[in-house]
Amino acid sequence: MTRRETAEQASPMQGDKPYQKRARSALPLLVREAKARRRITYQDLAKELGMPNPRNLNFPLGSIGTSLQGLGEEWDQPIPKIQSLVINKSTNAPGPGIDEFLDGFAALSPEQQLEQIRSTQREVYDYRRWDDVLDAFGLKYAKPPITDEEIFGYLMNVPYDRDLRLPPDPHRRGQFVVGWNDATVRRQGAGYTVGTLKSLTWRNLGFRLGDYFGKRPKEEIEQVWAVLASHYDRTCGSEAADLAEEIDTSQLVEGAKRNIVVNAYERNSVARVQCLAAHGVDCVVCGFNFGKRYGLPAEGYIHVHHLRPLSEINASYVVNPKEDLRPVCPNCHAVIHRGKKRPFTLKEVGEMLNAGETARDA
Repeated sequence: MTRRETAEQASPMQGDKPYQKRARSALPLLVREAKARRRITYQDLAKELGMPNPRNLNFPLGSIGTSLQGLGEEWDQPIPKIQSLVINKSTNAPGPGIDEFLDGFAALSPEQQLEQIRSTQREVYDYRRWDDVLDAFGLKYAKPPITDEEIFGYLMNVPYDRDLRLPPDPHRRGQFVVGWNDATVRRQGAGYTVGTLKSLTWRNLGFRLGDYFGKRPKEEIEQVWAVLASHYDRTCGSEAADLAEEIDTSQLVEGAKRNIVVNAYERNSVARVQCLAAHGVDCVVCGFNFGKRYGLPAEGYIHVHHLRPLSEINASYVVNPKEDLRPVCPNCHAVIHRGKKRPFTLKEVGEMLNAGETARDA
């Protein structure tokens, strides 16, 4: 029996045959790959399923294809051929069983077949209802746990104007979970408009993360919250605020207004996260690290200093966190701003520090 024949004859996933059970185990793994916009080899999929022979995947994949066809007919909406993501390691293409699910595929030239496969895979990547597909079959998404790097990598790219998140507490944890479920369970996005999303709150941050990472167990959503809450001072804090009092800028001359603009850049949470991702949390002047000196409660604490001269700050200026900001400890930051006509440079403060140490040692 050829692989085409097994794909064609495979029954839908609902059943107790071994290949049907494997199909039900395989589909969540393929949805995981689809959401990550990745393909997976027969060998790797077989390994995850505990199958010693990848060739035996033909029936499970055929069963998945048949099941998706049936569900698409029930929904009156075609569902992309997710089994096209499973490829041979040597050819980077699916096996011959895919023929039965792509009309006219066998009659195409090799180049045309490859292009159709790529087009089909793009449809799989762009499909937005994979969670609904799994729900329809009573399956759960096989998502790897969300890592801290993924959380902060996403947070660094969240567009907003103001961070209005208040210090974390149980009520705000609940709001975060509600927002996540608004995106994935209730699918209530009407209240999250472009206007409301300009201000970051715990609830709409939950909504954004839910829309990005998809449906997750409550325990995992609360774990994401715990990570964000433990880093609240780093991502929403105002460590530089103790160096810049709140001033009514309408009463300031232009130079003073620019000072407030610079301090705002130093307190901006997104710019801060991007700066620390690029340069770390050691003071670039003296090397001081709060976590190493004071332990876990102080881990990650550091000020962020803006390097650009005030003369370059204007209405069209956009801060570049990697190029324009540097982590500095509060002591060095205070000395930097002790300059009378302009802030001292990092190099100048470093030279002062070295000179002071030399004088003490003399």
